[in-house]
Amino acid sequence: MRYVITPLLILLCTLPQGRGESTLAAPAVELSVQQQAESELLGIAENFNGTAALQRMRELLGQGVSPNAQDTAGDTPILLMCSILEHDYRYLHDAHFAQEVNAAFELLLSHGADAMHENNAGCNALFFMQSKPELLQALNQKKLLPKELSIRIPYDTLALNRYMRLRVQQANYTTHAE
Repeated sequence: MRYVITPLLILLCTLPQGRGESTLAAPAVELSVQQQAESELLGIAENFNGTAALQRMRELLGQGVSPNAQDTAGDTPILLMCSILEHDYRYLHDAHFAQEVNAAFELLLSHGADAMHENNAGCNALFFMQSKPELLQALNQKKLLPKELSIRIPYDTLALNRYMRLRVQQANYTTHAE
């Protein structure tokens, strides 16, 4: 869950409540250093803008921030980065920006990001990456994809779709078996 702490929010939390009380003790406002760092990483991934964002992402991950931090929708940094693949014209038309985006994917995966994590809508990063086979090939060559999927990528472009259907079937079987 991400919280944005602004000067106005801090001011409102420190105003007296009538009997000299402060609202600063509200637990929803207080965030640990770890939560703040995870929130920052999610924000960087969601609004990725190139070199500075990539550098800050490296710093945060180097400090031990989890690459699998989640927002309220269940999105992780790698899932938020996937929106760039489809919706950011710079990825298609700016080779340098595309390299930085690909480097961010590699960075997240090399630090343990789960490409198979499903958000609340049931989507995962590999679902979105299937439209970019060159990115999948590059990640596969660096051995950053799940082993059971990486075996198939160089030989079959439809492997991801079959693999995703199999996971859904397994999940449905597990749900019905319980």
